[in-house]
Formats: sequence, C-alpha cells, structure tokens
Amino acid sequence: MWGFFYNSLFRLFTGNYSLLLLLALLIWVNPVFAQNIYEWTDENGVKHYSNTEAGVPEQYRKESNSIKFGDNHNIGNTPQNDDFSNTDELINTLVGGGEVYKIPFTPFEGSARRIIIPVTINNDVTAQLALDTGSPGMIISQSLAKKLGLYENDSGLLLSVASGIGGQVNVMRTIIDEVAIGGATENFVPAIITSSMSEAFEGLIGMDFMGNYSISIDNVNNYIVLQENPGNSDLPAGHSENWWRRSFAEFRAFQQEWKK
Repeated sequence: MWGFFYNSLFRLFTGNYSLLLLLALLIWVNPVFAQNIYEWTDENGVKHYSNTEAGVPEQYRKESNSIKFGDNHNIGNTPQNDDFSNTDELINTLVGGGEVYKIPFTPFEGSARRIIIPVTINNDVTAQLALDTGSPGMIISQSLAKKLGLYENDSGLLLSVASGIGGQVNVMRTIIDEVAIGGATENFVPAIITSSMSEAFEGLIGMDFMGNYSISIDNVNNYIVLQENPGNSDLPAGHSENWWRRSFAEFRAFQQEWKK
C-alpha cells in the first residue's frame, strides 16, 4: 500500500515539476523574444543597432527608434537597386579629411564573407574585385588582363615568382594606369597578374589603393564609404615619396635580374 502511495506521489511530483520547469522556461525565454531593438543613424548616415538603450550613444538616443520583434521591420536586407541609382555621387557627410564616396558591394563569397565591389580599370573595363585590406597590392586574373589588352604589348609586363602556402607560382607584374571605385580614382597602381583566382571575382583590391582612404563598411545596407586621406591631392599622383622609392626600387631589382 505504501509502495503504491509513494509511486503515485513520485509520478505526481515529477509530472508537476516538469510542467513547472516548462512554464519557467517559457517565462524566462519569452522576454528575450519580446525584447526591443534600438535603431539609430549616426552623423555619417550609417545605421546602427543595439539590443539595449544603453548601447545607443547618448547623443543619438532621442532620435533612435525602438523596434519590436514581430513588427514588420526588416534588418540587414540587401538594399533596393534604386538606393544606389547614382553610386558615383559625391557625399559630404564625414567631418574632416577629403572627398567622400559611397559604393555598394556584393555581400560575401560563400562562407569566405568577402566584400566584392565593382572596380573600373583604365576607364574601360569594370570588373568585380574583392576588397582585401590584408593585400599590399592589386591582384587581377589572367582573363581580366586579357580584357584590358595587357598581353597585346608585353613591354610593360615583368615576369616574377610569387610564394604562398602552396609553393611558388609564376606571375606577371605591371602598373595599372587608372583604377576607379565609384568616384574614387587612383593612378599608377601596381598589380600582379595570376592564373590562381576564385570564380566569384576577378581580382583583389588592396592597400596600394585603399591605403589612400579611410574606410567604413556598412554590412547592414551593403555599402562601403571611402574618404580620401587629407593632403593626398598635393602629392605626385597621390603617392608619397616613400611609395615612389619603394616601387621603383622593386622594379629596379627586377630589371637587374632580367639583365643577367
């Protein structure tokens, strides 16, 4: 008799305990789903988001919007095409520094999460290049080099060897006369031509170009903002003395190797 009583009591207790545990979890989880998201736009026109009001900078709190989950509000969607109908338009929203440009980008290449942007080379060919701030220079594929006609007159090409994780590969070195991203334009940009390139883009744009700008990336609306570093317009072709010395020393070394 007592065994039956204890078994019944155990089943009742454990059943109610499970129910109470489930209710407790629902009560604890529910506020998370009901939590607000705070949205604000900074002085540069870039939208930001925070899950707490304290995360909003004090100067933007009065103008911030509170967004509830479940509301018909999309966050992080790809912008509509008409948002960038004039992508070359100069915008002057950043304080200090030089000219400012906004350029839309294609978000990511698979899991690599690369930022791919349209780049116009020699005012002739526009290609999709991946932004790579870890790359010192510009790298383009052989197919893009053919589109640009760089193989038609190879007097401006230097045969070289590049070393990487997979070993050494033969590459060609050259200097691109003009590279433009939106309205931002640079001249005499060193480039490497290689056969090893992803199918998702036709090259990499590195710090030989990007080093002349301050870069802001808006991953919500998928665009980058380039602001020209102050004083570059007074430099020869926008490059410092150190850049010219480094570049010519490098090509001089290649020239000496060719003469051997």
